Amino acid sequence: MSGSAHMAMGVFIGAMVVYVARPDVVESAVIFGVTTTAILLPDIDEPRSKIGRRYPVISFIIHFLCGHRYLIHSPFLLAILYYLLNSNLQGISFVAGYGGHLLQDLFTAGGLALLYPFSRRRISLSPFRTGGITDWLMTGVLMIIIFKIVTERW
Repeated sequence: MSGSAHMAMGVFIGAMVVYVARPDVVESAVIFGVTTTAILLPDIDEPRSKIGRRYPVISFIIHFLCGHRYLIHSPFLLAILYYLLNSNLQGISFVAGYGGHLLQDLFTAGGLALLYPFSRRRISLSPFRTGGITDWLMTGVLMIIIFKIVTERW
């Protein structure tokens, strides 16, 4: 998934958190910052990504140690992050943004190793490669589904 499609999803997830939590204006701004940062963070394991180019040394080390779309892109790490960060709205916003990235990447041909660290086998729910109009179409579909779930529940 392209960095810009991830960022759009990050803003959308921020809007959904604000819709559910109803924070004040300052806290809302913080939530948007957290979700848009968190949604880019999993790609730190790819030196050519938007965030990887910004922090090349860190990205290279993580890519060398973990590879792309394994540990940093795993639901296992997402669960650990949730356990560590679920005590406040900013932490929950971070986990929501990070999880949004994983959801988007699941709908690319590269898929995710959903059972990592127990299995490196990647699972993909789409045959489409990253980049181009399909990133935006899939992101739009995911946004509609998330919107329906969130607005009908709350």
